[in-house]
Amino acid sequence: MDNFTTLPDRAISPSGVVSEAFLQLGIERFSEACRYVHQLSYGYNSDRDDLMILFKEKMGSCTTKHAVIASLAAELDLPVGKSIGIYAMTEEIVAGTDRIVRKYALPHVPMVHCFLVYAGSRVDLTEGNRNGKNRPLEDFLFTQSVEPNISAKDEYLLYRQALAELLSSCKELAGVVGCICLKKGTVLLEEGHSDDTLYVVSSGSLEVFKPTGGGDAITLQLLHTGDMAGILGFVDGVPHSAGIRALTRCELIALDRKTLEQLVKKHPELVYQVMRSIVRTAHRILGRMNAQFVEMSNYISKQHGRY
Repeated sequence: MDNFTTLPDRAISPSGVVSEAFLQLGIERFSEACRYVHQLSYGYNSDRDDLMILFKEKMGSCTTKHAVIASLAAELDLPVGKSIGIYAMTEEIVAGTDRIVRKYALPHVPMVHCFLVYAGSRVDLTEGNRNGKNRPLEDFLFTQSVEPNISAKDEYLLYRQALAELLSSCKELAGVVGCICLKKGTVLLEEGHSDDTLYVVSSGSLEVFKPTGGGDAITLQLLHTGDMAGILGFVDGVPHSAGIRALTRCELIALDRKTLEQLVKKHPELVYQVMRSIVRTAHRILGRMNAQFVEMSNYISKQHGRY
């Protein structure tokens, strides 16, 4: 998710009930309203269908926080909308999830989360709050733009419809993917080798490593549930630039390029969803690399090139 500072800013004029409520609080700009809502405590409101409940109870959930800001944006004619996403909730994201998935033999629990959208950016005003999540949400199984103050009933109906579509896609995909189990220490991909298979971590953790000589290696990244491996090889057959091995016992889903290509005509939406997930993963990796480059550049600049 992106920081709320990526959203556009504008002076608040009395254009509706939400803008008037912020003006009564002495908040005169859209950016100040976002900061105010972000800093409010996280909590479930007594009536989530009441657009003004956030102001009355001085707290809000992803539903009510983003409803208020998206409504304010609409009043100010700003291109900021609200979307609903379904994400795969696991133990890594929310502590205690394992008890549920083990009891019902599920890979994850599909849960709803709301966020703001603007010019390709996603903003979560509950991020950094004590919202019960161990880390920010990046990947979603389903997303859709909705009205700022969508009712609880309509959101539930959308959730059910989305689950039905996801289950249908899963059935189609289940017929073409394979499952792989790795013991701790087993190498999945070797540097310099190439194949056309995409791997998705179903459970466990893997290490992306690069040999440094003498039997040693440095860790470049850790992969966990939901992460992908072998993206470049899957897309165009490029040799792997690093190795990947299991840190724990792992289960992975494997999909080869030829099989996916055969689904293009029969299930174009399914192929689109797979490729969109790949692009999002690549975008996240590029973002992390850019951040590391900036950090290194700042360090070198401050040290004047000296170690």
